[in-house]
Amino acid sequence: MQPFASSDLDLSKEVEKATRMPKPVRVPITLNPSTGRSVQIGVGVDVGRGFRLLEQSCARNGVRRDANTQRFHERPGLKRKRLRRERWRRKFLEGFKATVGRVKQLKNQGW
Repeated sequence: MQPFASSDLDLSKEVEKATRMPKPVRVPITLNPSTGRSVQIGVGVDVGRGFRLLEQSCARNGVRRDANTQRFHERPGLKRKRLRRERWRRKFLEGFKATVGRVKQLKNQGW
C-alpha cells in the first residue's frame, strides 16, 4: 500500500506553483543629472506644490550650497581650514543640544 498516489504528487506540485510569488520584473533605471531633482506632477500635486517640493528636496541635498562652493576655486589649505571649522561647528552644536537636553531632563526631575 502506497501512502500517496501519483495524482496527489502532481496536485501538490501545482499548488506549490500557484502559491509561489512571481519574480519581480527588473526595470532599468535611467540615470541622468535630473534624476533626483525632479517631482512628478499629477493627482494631489499641482505646479505650486511641485515647486515647493522641489525646493525642499534641493535644500535637503544642499544643492545651493554646492553651487556656491563650486563657483570659485578654493585653495586646498583654505578648504582644509573651512572643513575643519564646519566639523567643529557640527560637533559643538551636537554637544550643546545634548547639554540642553540633559538640563531639561534634570529640571523635569526637580533639580
